[in-house]
Amino acid sequence: MESLDDIVYPVHTWDASKLYQDIYYVYLRLHGTLDADKIHDALWKLFHIGEWRKLGGRLKYEHGKLENHVPREFTTERRPFNFAQQLYDYPIVDHSSAGVFPCAADGVSIKSLPKSLKELACGPGFPETMADLLSQDLPYMSFKVIAFSDTSILTTSFPHTAWDAFGYMALIKMLQKVLECHEDQVLPILGARNDVLAEIASDYKDHRQQEHVTTNGTDTVPLHQPSAIRQPPLEKRIICLPRTAIEQIRDRELLHDDTGRDDEDYGRFGNDELCLAWAFQQIARSEPHPRPIALVNILNARFIFPRLSKAKGVYAQNMLLFAPNFLSAQTAAGPLSSTIDAQRNCLDEHSRPQNAGNVLNSWADTFQEKAWALLSGEIGDSVPVLVNNMDRLLSKFQIDLSLAVIYQDGNMSQSRLAGRPDFLHVARYDVTQSTRSLYLYSTIGGGGDTYWLSGGLPTQTWELMMEDLEDL
Repeated sequence: MESLDDIVYPVHTWDASKLYQDIYYVYLRLHGTLDADKIHDALWKLFHIGEWRKLGGRLKYEHGKLENHVPREFTTERRPFNFAQQLYDYPIVDHSSAGVFPCAADGVSIKSLPKSLKELACGPGFPETMADLLSQDLPYMSFKVIAFSDTSILTTSFPHTAWDAFGYMALIKMLQKVLECHEDQVLPILGARNDVLAEIASDYKDHRQQEHVTTNGTDTVPLHQPSAIRQPPLEKRIICLPRTAIEQIRDRELLHDDTGRDDEDYGRFGNDELCLAWAFQQIARSEPHPRPIALVNILNARFIFPRLSKAKGVYAQNMLLFAPNFLSAQTAAGPLSSTIDAQRNCLDEHSRPQNAGNVLNSWADTFQEKAWALLSGEIGDSVPVLVNNMDRLLSKFQIDLSLAVIYQDGNMSQSRLAGRPDFLHVARYDVTQSTRSLYLYSTIGGGGDTYWLSGGLPTQTWELMMEDLEDL
């Protein structure tokens, strides 16, 4: 039952955009069997620390806007989060849904993702849509521990309104601190009541950025130009790319590169850059006729503005910026070095605080309309692709939930990995996807030997990718 005594937090302008009003599911796979009670109790403690209690709120549409209503006191009736658990006495590989997620030991592989993955993440009474959240007095954060004899999956579902992937990773890191009884090291939630992005945007109010999409600084494509080409249906799959496969792609591309690049040049390309450039190449080559590629790169303002990057706490809000990049059909389908150069120029340009501030300011009142224009492919007859490179983000977090692991044997090799994640997957359901998308993940904490590419692409593109990998 809703209480009139709730603490009301504002939902910041960009967070309230319909662009973010979907439920997202994060699957974090960890070594070892998690003790669900320990995870639950640590989360309960965390949600009582300072403004972290904000995450225990209920979304309400009142006074003509979204608000976050947080109980002054959490009880079993008005709990801070939804929680469920499932325990299986067999290894994860034998499970029909969870066993589909790729492992590094699989080598190169492409797998389709079953719709039953949503059921895996849901528990009794979990909200599954924004309508559920707005019409019922339900906490918007949901957690579920699915424990197997060798592995566990900690699923977290929440509306994108709450925050972005950085906020989620910070939550898991603070969960670790509580498990370790280091509550004094839990970073505070910042900006619970004030919108720091709006404050930063106001600093650039006199520097408006023209509305166009840049490539390497020479071409522009106006937004809102409707596409005449019908977009094909998309299929969700995930690719496992070991480091050895990436090295083979690097060696092959160097051999066939006709732009004058040498081994030293290719040695400076990051594995994440090669993975994505290769994916763009396959997308371009899978088109029946040559078409330019309209990339919509996702950047995080936390890595751009010093005020955010130096903050001693966690901003629980979305801080995503879009960096559009238009690749000609020839560039996209050609040598990877040309695409990587174009991407570097684009990302460097959009990552300058002055330029990012201009975008924040000029998009402040029309964020939703401009974002939809980009993501719906309204850029000529190009192929729109949403791109989220999570490699840099994941490398910043060392996650260890070993204090919540149940040790069932004395295998020390397993014990050293216990509680450490080896795979992460983000998904949303019940949404018809019309824009091609690519999400690149690597080992959390960095230094891993495997990359994963997931997203929605036409079937013929996935098939071409597999054929190309089989030829390595």
